[in-house]
Amino acid sequence: AVVSTQSTGCEEWRVVKSQYFPRPDHKDYDKRTPGLFKEEWSGTSFIGLNAKSYFCNGDPLTKYSSKGISHSYNMMFEDYRSVLMRKTMQSQENKGIRVKQGAMYSYSVKKNALTQVHVKRKV
Repeated sequence: AVVSTQSTGCEEWRVVKSQYFPRPDHKDYDKRTPGLFKEEWSGTSFIGLNAKSYFCNGDPLTKYSSKGISHSYNMMFEDYRSVLMRKTMQSQENKGIRVKQGAMYSYSVKKNALTQVHVKRKV
């Protein structure tokens, strides 16, 4: 899914947004209303590949998640976008140190970092 502030449905969303989120002028009252969502992030665009793999593009800050992949490799918006639009996969090498039976070992595993396929169930 790709969402941007330039999307055609933005006006429709602005009309019904108060049904799902607290209203800015009534925050103290609405924060106690059951069933309303809390806004955790606000920005200009969002790409969600699957449940735990997303990129949120904001003006001062960006937020991204990719389950099982080290954050030392900085993923960019274009990485997520190319996976979604081109239907490709991106792999990454995870490196680390592990202690096993009193000895220290280094390991390196190549994993599929970003994929548009959700392999846990049929979609």
